[in-house]
Amino acid sequence: MRLERVRVQGFRCFEKETELLVDGFTAILGRNDVGKSSLLEALQIFFDDGAPDAGDVCTKAIDKQVRIICEFADLPSQLVLDASHPTAFADEYLLNARGLLEIHKVYDGLLKTPKLTGTYVMAEHPSAVGFNNLHEYKNAQLKTVAEGFGVDLAGVQKSINTELRRAMWAHAEKTYGALMLKPTLLDVNKDGNKQIWAQLKDALPVFALFKADRPSTDQDSEAQDPIKAAVVEALKQQEAKLEELRAEVE
Repeated sequence: MRLERVRVQGFRCFEKETELLVDGFTAILGRNDVGKSSLLEALQIFFDDGAPDAGDVCTKAIDKQVRIICEFADLPSQLVLDASHPTAFADEYLLNARGLLEIHKVYDGLLKTPKLTGTYVMAEHPSAVGFNNLHEYKNAQLKTVAEGFGVDLAGVQKSINTELRRAMWAHAEKTYGALMLKPTLLDVNKDGNKQIWAQLKDALPVFALFKADRPSTDQDSEAQDPIKAAVVEALKQQEAKLEELRAEVE
C-alpha cells in the first residue's frame, strides 16, 4: 500500500479538518507553529497504534474528538476474509468514491488519558435494506437472509461467506436495479468486520519518524543566551543609575 492522503481534525492546532496530499516526494513548508510536526506526529499515532496525549486535543474542538484519516492506493490485488478464499477490495465494496482505501481512527479527547474509540473503513457500500453490512453476518445468518430474499444459491459454496455475499449483492442488483451505494463508515471492531482489519493491518506501509531536531525548553542555550545578552545590554544602559544607587546604599 502507499499513503496518498492524510486528514487530521481536532489534533493540536487543527480545529477543522486539514488535508495533506502525499506524493512520491512530499515536503511540508511553513512558518513555526503552523502544524508541520503535528501532521507527522499524527501519522505516527495512526501507524504505531498510539494515542494522543491530553495536551494534544485541540481546545477549540467542540466534540473534543481527534480524527486521523489516511487514504491508500496501490492496494494488494487480493484480500482474504474467509479462510483461504481470496477476494478483492472492490468486490467487497471497501473502497471510497476515489477508489482508495480510506481508514479513520477516532480518539476520545474528553478522557483524562485520550484513547482510541473506533477504527473505521469509509467506503461506497451497499445501503439497500437487507443487503447492507453483510460483513457483520456470520455464515448461518448470511444463509438465512439469502433464503429469505429468495437468492439463487445454485452453484454457490454456502460455507464460504465471500461467495454468499457476492450472490446476495448480485441478486439485489438484478432485482432492484441497484445496491444504492453510499458513503458508509464500517466499524472494523465489530464482529464479522474484525477480519477486515486483521488483513488491513498486515498490509499497511511502514512509517518511521526521525527527528533531526529535539524538543526545546526555556533552559536550552538557544533560549537562554539571547535572554542573558539582553539582560547585560539592559544593565549597561542603567549603569549610571545603578552606580548612584550603590553609592546611596553605602
